[in-house]
Amino acid sequence: MTPTEILVAFAIGLFTGFFSGLMGIGGGALGTPLIRLLLDAPPLISLASTMPVMLPSATSGAIAYFREKKVDFKLAGLLLLSAIPMTVVGAEATTYVSGRFLMLLTAFFLLLVGASFLLRQL
Repeated sequence: MTPTEILVAFAIGLFTGFFSGLMGIGGGALGTPLIRLLLDAPPLISLASTMPVMLPSATSGAIAYFREKKVDFKLAGLLLLSAIPMTVVGAEATTYVSGRFLMLLTAFFLLLVGASFLLRQL
């Protein structure tokens, strides 16, 4: 990586870390498109590079929210039971689809979520 790319990657980490803590999103939702657009990384590298960052980021955010008594452990447990096996299935599925398809799917998902948030506020 060039010095500029290192600075851009660091800035992406700052940005996604802040918004991960603030809104519970970050790594995949923000990091993947930013890595793809700003660092011109291949699609699957953009997707996969955010994964190792999510665990420590999510852990630190969870601790902060736990201290504020904002964690519903029953809900979190149910989400965890279903998310773990499907994460493995989803990761394996990347061998059967193109990086372009995954980037389009990411864009569609972000648009869908953004539109639903906007519509709920109207």
